[in-house]
Amino acid sequence: MYFPYLRAKQYDLAAIFEVKDSTYKNKSVIPVIEPVTKIVEKHYKRILEKGIHFILVTNPMVGDLASVSFSKTIIDSLVTNVFKDYENYTLGFIIQPDTSLADVKTFITRFPNNEHAFIHFHKFNDATKLAEIISADKNNKYNIFIDGNIGVDYVEEFSSSKAPDILISDGFKKRSKNEAYPEEDFFYDLHNRYAIDLNYNGFGDFTIIGAQFSKGGGPAYVVAIHLTDKDKHNNLVVKHFKSDILSPPSSVDPGGKFNQALKRLKKHLDATSHLNTSGVDEYKDLHTTGHYPGLGIVKKISIKHHIEFIHSFL
Repeated sequence: MYFPYLRAKQYDLAAIFEVKDSTYKNKSVIPVIEPVTKIVEKHYKRILEKGIHFILVTNPMVGDLASVSFSKTIIDSLVTNVFKDYENYTLGFIIQPDTSLADVKTFITRFPNNEHAFIHFHKFNDATKLAEIISADKNNKYNIFIDGNIGVDYVEEFSSSKAPDILISDGFKKRSKNEAYPEEDFFYDLHNRYAIDLNYNGFGDFTIIGAQFSKGGGPAYVVAIHLTDKDKHNNLVVKHFKSDILSPPSSVDPGGKFNQALKRLKKHLDATSHLNTSGVDEYKDLHTTGHYPGLGIVKKISIKHHIEFIHSFL
């Protein structure tokens, strides 16, 4: 099972909706959605129309809806309204630095008819007691651990839980400026190792956005298109296709810069035959038409490609 973790802005939700239907077959891909901005119900309704199984975080750790317990906005707008007649989803609860055992108990008792997923972004001080509470939760569906924030000893505390263990790793090496990206970065080999080597039941990542949260981007001095690919050992890498670096830097003509980056991406696609996703098709169409869709759409396309490409390894 693959769990892409998305801080749900408009284009992240659009990517989830636009991914090929076959990608979600048999729950092989389960998006984790952490709402971080004002809830726009129509974006979530589109996901329901496709019958996608997903995990909805009830206590976001970042953004406008951040909450240690659970966000009343998320509950009122989504759980008790948009999702009231929808059963194909799981409610997620993030273990944060300030989380208490009382918060966990409140979450469990507040939603007795929903599946639960516990997302360990941080190591809980009394892991033994937390494990007892989670293991006793008959609705616990997934134990999700964020790689780099917890250790093997912490994960083993939850071995009494019958829920599958999922490891999410941030493979994207985010730079502060687009011009700093190299031609290629190693992403991870987690898809090859999560089961046999690491003894997890599933894996995930923060797609080509990365775990570091930001509300918005700055001026586009350089446009970069990030595209997930593989190396000869089937490890995942990210190719970075950039526009020219100008001197002095200028933020004008983002469309022209996008076309420069897209031309370099198209040259790479012409030399490969294994990148067959709806995202790649969309980039090819944009190259043909010369249309500049805006940088939000570019992000959406690369997320779509990332999810579908990783699905091809499952």
